[in-house]
Amino acid sequence: WTDQIIIGPYVIDARRNIRVIESLQHVRIGAMAEHLQTPETHVYVVSMDGPLYEVDLTTLSATKLLDLVDALAIPVSADPHT
Repeated sequence: WTDQIIIGPYVIDARRNIRVIESLQHVRIGAMAEHLQTPETHVYVVSMDGPLYEVDLTTLSATKLLDLVDALAIPVSADPHT
């Protein structure tokens, strides 16, 4: 859609220009997905800690939509592997 690859908080275009999604630099990104309504310009990003973001790939602005841990009532353990 946008001729860009997204690796973590980095967006690389076809000309090898690298841009950074500043607000996600310190987020432990777990996955990205194509946006349901505007896949031409947006993606979803989920953090390993629960927050789900919507990212505009034209402006690189990230908006936190919700925290999946809270929304799905996932129990939080002191040990992340349990």
